[in-house]
Amino acid sequence: MSVLVNGSPTREFGVSRELRQGDPLSPSLYVIVAEGLTGLVRKIIEVGDFGRLAINGACWVDILQFADVTLIVGDGSWKQMWAIKAVLRAFELVSGLGINYNKSKLIGINTSNNFMEAASYFLSCKVEQSNFYFLGIPVGCNPRKESTWNPILLKKNRLEGWTNRFLNLGGRITLLKSILSSLAIFTMSFYKMPVKVVKKFTRIQNNFLWGGGGIGGKKEDSLARYGDLSSQVFSGGDGKLSSTYSFWWRDILKIGKDSFRDPIVACCNYVVHNGFNTPFWESRWIEGIILKEEYPNLFLASCLKRVSVAAMGSWKKGVWQWGDFGINPVILENTEFLHNFISLRERLEGFSMNEEGKDNVE
Repeated sequence: MSVLVNGSPTREFGVSRELRQGDPLSPSLYVIVAEGLTGLVRKIIEVGDFGRLAINGACWVDILQFADVTLIVGDGSWKQMWAIKAVLRAFELVSGLGINYNKSKLIGINTSNNFMEAASYFLSCKVEQSNFYFLGIPVGCNPRKESTWNPILLKKNRLEGWTNRFLNLGGRITLLKSILSSLAIFTMSFYKMPVKVVKKFTRIQNNFLWGGGGIGGKKEDSLARYGDLSSQVFSGGDGKLSSTYSFWWRDILKIGKDSFRDPIVACCNYVVHNGFNTPFWESRWIEGIILKEEYPNLFLASCLKRVSVAAMGSWKKGVWQWGDFGINPVILENTEFLHNFISLRERLEGFSMNEEGKDNVE
């Protein structure tokens, strides 16, 4: 080897030490060495000791290599077995590398079991079924069968070590893409996925993305597992905050109790009964409007801004009566203020309250 210094090679030197694991030079050197195996296979084909597999007379296959995976294809004869053994032994002697025969497999198609057993003993390797995986793609399997996709579905176990509680939405999506979706998409580039398998994949993805943890949750139960939304949110302090609740669910439960300023309040539709947990000015509780936006001058003039609907009136002999909304009578001498005040009273006049019921949200 030699090293380039400012574009000029140094004097050559011999390599006497191995590369460390993970060295970026290692893959390049392996490709160079593995190319020697290809040259040996082509040489025995050239001398007539090894026959390539012909496909429809238009394509010939002898050796397939990708990274550290090598597949040698030939006819099922003893001449082929001797040629393969000679090539592998020659490669070991020339490269100095050792072939792990315990991990090597012999696959026979339309070949007798007796020949396969004898050939595997001759090559010191194991016999593999005709249905096998090459580069992660099932070969010789029926892609229409659900069982063909089971090994990929079992990859969901990699998700079980993660809990949604500690991952945000972006993290869960990244995991799904890198673990489950990428495997399925890679296989689907060769085979069409059955409808049943598609539904299983979708269910696993939904459970992990929206479930409470791992892959055991259900999409439709992702909120319901905390209890009925309307019974806990805006419950007037009656709802208990369990230690298992996430921080965002705790914030939702606090809405209507001590945080009328929360932006989410304006996005909710309230159903008012006793009015104790519904913001009067900030929420949508009557005709789908927000009163502080409909009557901005009255909201600014009112001394009762961050209050509930119940604070704007009182029960007298079982009948609800609205008050003055915290507006000074002097201000109502202004014609514009008086007109808006009358409009607000008329809008609320036919609204019915329930002294016993609790507010909820839709």
